[in-house]
Amino acid sequence: MRALLVILIFSVAHTSLARIDVSTAREEAQATEIRQSFESALDLHRQKKVGVGLAFAGVAGTMAANIQMNFALDVGVAIGYGFGSGFTSFTANMKQLLGTGGFAPYYGLGYAKWTGNGKDLSGGSTPSILTDKFLSTDEKRSGEFSENFIYPSIGVQLYKMSGDWAGSSVYLELVYMLDVEDFAGGATGGLGYTRFF
Repeated sequence: MRALLVILIFSVAHTSLARIDVSTAREEAQATEIRQSFESALDLHRQKKVGVGLAFAGVAGTMAANIQMNFALDVGVAIGYGFGSGFTSFTANMKQLLGTGGFAPYYGLGYAKWTGNGKDLSGGSTPSILTDKFLSTDEKRSGEFSENFIYPSIGVQLYKMSGDWAGSSVYLELVYMLDVEDFAGGATGGLGYTRFF
C-alpha cells in the first residue's frame, strides 16, 4: 500500500512540475515575442537574414513561392518558383532598399524564365501579358515555349516592426519585362508577402 501511495505522490508531483515548466516556457516565449521590435527596415535586415514568402502576379506568373537572403542591410537577393496559366516560372532578383523606415521604396533587377507545359493558350493566359506581348501564334497553339526575361523593378515594401507579426512585410512593385531573344517588352505589376526569420 505504501508503494502505491509513493507512486501516486510521485506521479502527481511530476505532472505538476511539468505543467510549471511548460507554463514558464510559454510565458518566456510570449515575453520574447512582445519584446521583438525593430527600429527600421535596416535593423530588421540586420537581425533577420532569410525571408520566405509568396508573390502574386508580375514576374511570378499567377503565384510563386520565394526565398530571400539579405546579404547586406539594404540589399536582398531572392529566388522563386511558381506558375501561371499553362506555364511554370522561375525568378531570380536583387532588391536595393532606398528607405530605412517601415515604408521602404526599392528598385531591383532580375531574371525570369517562363516555360510552357503544352497547354493551348489560343484563348489567352493568366497573366495576359504572356499571350498579348510575348508568344507567337504557333507558341500559343502548341503551348511549347521557353521565354527568358530580364527586368527592372520599382516598388514599395511595408514592414511590420513590432508586435505579433514583427518581421513580416508586404510589397507592391511595377516591372518592365524584356524578352532577351526578340526584345519584346511589356509592363506588369505584382504584390507579395515575405516573413523574415
